[in-house]
Amino acid sequence: MNILFLTGNLGIGGTELYALDYAKSMRNNGHKVFWASIKDGPMRSMAKEEGIALLHCAFEKRTPAHFLFAKKQLRKICKEMNVQIVHAIDAYTALVAVSAFKGQKQKPKLMWSSVGIGSKSYSLMRKMCESSLDCIITPSHFIRNRMIEEGFVPEKIIAYSQSRQMKDCTVERNVLRAQFGFNETDFVIGTMGRVVHMKGNRTVVNAMYTVVQQYKNVKLLIVGDGDERKDLEELVRQLGLQDNIIFAGFRTDIESMYAIFDMVAFPTYYEALGYIPYEAMYYEKPIVASLTGGIPEIVINGYNGILV
Repeated sequence: MNILFLTGNLGIGGTELYALDYAKSMRNNGHKVFWASIKDGPMRSMAKEEGIALLHCAFEKRTPAHFLFAKKQLRKICKEMNVQIVHAIDAYTALVAVSAFKGQKQKPKLMWSSVGIGSKSYSLMRKMCESSLDCIITPSHFIRNRMIEEGFVPEKIIAYSQSRQMKDCTVERNVLRAQFGFNETDFVIGTMGRVVHMKGNRTVVNAMYTVVQQYKNVKLLIVGDGDERKDLEELVRQLGLQDNIIFAGFRTDIESMYAIFDMVAFPTYYEALGYIPYEAMYYEKPIVASLTGGIPEIVINGYNGILV
């Protein structure tokens, strides 16, 4: 079967990693997989390394004219590649897919993975897309229930959570820690993901100011990059925590980062579910996470983690 995955861009984020993992799974199960995006980005190299055929839709803005061009491009791609399933990984590309094949006698099956947590687009998507979609996939029961509350047909929605394929670290832990200036007695808390407001890194940075007053050997390693990084670096300087908080930047060797951590913090302000709880458990790291979204479906307070 020929499957086309659609994303808004090829940036490094949970949505795009979700798409890549799905594409790899389908490819490994014998299907022919393609991936088209609106905007290019750093995920391109990762997809190429995994052998996923990338197609660039070449429309950079979400204007009415670009929307019409997107529909035309999508129909062309599906015809040329004999696509039988179009799997849109965000609301906008789902809207493009539904509009592209509206009224068409021959069309592929249309799927939408609703990975966002906001309900602002639900009303529009329900009115414009639901009847044309063959299946809606959510990463958590929390999102499925929210969509049902917004009026979506329950029978069309499947809650299916997944983790990335994990691999074990082959480098000695203390060697990795030494790269960031940590010694054997340091207790390292790690955060992983985009460094943007919603991910809650500011909360952990502020908490560290209190923690280090009592525990001098506690360090925080922030893995990832994003719009909030400069502001956080300035906050770290203001709090005098330069020796306790390290920014690792964007990394692809996540197994090495988890080898460094003694504990994982997942302070996100809102989240459909996220990969972090799965990863922390795979690498046997204690986790403290936010009591929000679908996280409590994985992290049970006092049993396999702490919810805040």
